[in-house]
Amino acid sequence: SRCFRFTGAGRWQTIIRFEIQRDGTIPGSSIQTYQPSGNLIFDIQAFGAVECAGAGRLSPLPEDLPYDALPIQFTFSPS
Repeated sequence: SRCFRFTGAGRWQTIIRFEIQRDGTIPGSSIQTYQPSGNLIFDIQAFGAVECAGAGRLSPLPEDLPYDALPIQFTFSPS
């Protein structure tokens, strides 16, 4: 919620896919819009929220997790 603050009107929803690396970062190359909302500004803000979260805001993945990257699919909708 620190990174996503859509202030426009409407009931939009977009799905973003990305990967969290072992060190907790999210490479920009892994971020993709899976299902656009139909509102480009909303989609760009959702995309930017993932970039923001992956820029030092996440903890490293647990050491016992057997993956080098954790794939995530996240649905954004205004609160």
